[in-house]
Amino acid sequence: MGDVTLRDIHLPTHDISWWPPAPAWWVLLALLILLTGAVCWQAVRYYRQRQQYRIRHQLQTFVMRQLADIRQQYQQRHMAGEACAQASVLLRRACLYAFEQQAIASLYGQAWLDVLTTISHWPARAGKTLIEGCYNPVYQADERDVLAMLDACERCLLTLLSPKKDG
Repeated sequence: MGDVTLRDIHLPTHDISWWPPAPAWWVLLALLILLTGAVCWQAVRYYRQRQQYRIRHQLQTFVMRQLADIRQQYQQRHMAGEACAQASVLLRRACLYAFEQQAIASLYGQAWLDVLTTISHWPARAGKTLIEGCYNPVYQADERDVLAMLDACERCLLTLLSPKKDG
């Protein structure tokens, strides 16, 4: 065989720069930026949902405490008119929070009962007690009717203010 001579390795005469990177690195960087943005967006969305859940839960706890106070005051003083007026105010505030419609504040009588009936099943006797006692501070009613009205208020408030878990 013939005489084969190998040539020596040629090194570049200038330093090889790491910048600009190859196109694959640009694609990887773009994917990393998109992934980071998606994770941040999901984290903010989750935080906002949890915050709304916490606020609704705290509001529900506060409103249930107020309703328990109304019930306790009624059982101590037996003033049905006062209990009905306070329960009606509490229900209106909860409806204004839940529906964000100012028109609810001006409803009274059967129209107000219709709103409460659409929220939760509102018994007719409880509605009669609420409407008649709401505007009459000296209203006297049977204790069972007032307690039934307060129970209906509790069901309605729980329906309005129950923390909704959005997936």
